[in-house]
Amino acid sequence: MPNYYEILGLAPGYAIDLGDLEARYHERSRLYHPDRHARADGPTRVKNALATSELNQAYRALKDPVKRAEYLLSLHGVKVAEERGAKVDPGFLMEIMELREGLADARMEGDQKRIDALTADVRGRRDRAMEEVDGGFANLDGGDASGLQGIAAALVSMRYYARFLEEIDAHDDRRAEAGELS
Repeated sequence: MPNYYEILGLAPGYAIDLGDLEARYHERSRLYHPDRHARADGPTRVKNALATSELNQAYRALKDPVKRAEYLLSLHGVKVAEERGAKVDPGFLMEIMELREGLADARMEGDQKRIDALTADVRGRRDRAMEEVDGGFANLDGGDASGLQGIAAALVSMRYYARFLEEIDAHDDRRAEAGELS
C-alpha cells in the first residue's frame, strides 16, 4: 500500500506547501469521482471508492501539522506514545496536574485573570512544543535523525496542552450559554 505522500504525489517531509497539497488532492479527487466511473463495472467502482477513501485519509493527515508529524514519525519507525500504557515523563505529568489544579482553584474562586494567565501559559507551552517539532524535522531534513524521540515527546506534550485548552474553551462556552460572559 502506498504511503500518504505517494498517494498525493509528494516527497516525504514535514515542510510541505499546503496550496500544492490541496491542488494535488483536488486533482486526484477528480480522477476517482463516482461520476467519472458511473458506467464502470462493480470491481472498478469499488477500487475507486477505496482509492477515494485513502486519498481523503492522506489529505486529512498531511494538511494538519500534528497529524503530519505523527505520520512522518511512523514512517521512520517511531510511534508517538499511545494514551494507554504510554511512558510519559513523570515530571511533565506532575506539571500538567499542577496546571489543572491551578485551573480548578481559579474557577472555584472566580479568578478570571488567573484563568487567562493559565490559558496564556499553556498556549505558550504548546507553541514552544510545536517549535520543537518544527526544529526536529528541520534537523531530520538536514540528515540528523537523532531528534526523532524528542519530536515524539513534544507531540505527546501537545496532546496534553490541547486537552487543557479544550477544557478551558468548553468551560467558556458553557459560561457564555449561561450568560455569565460579557
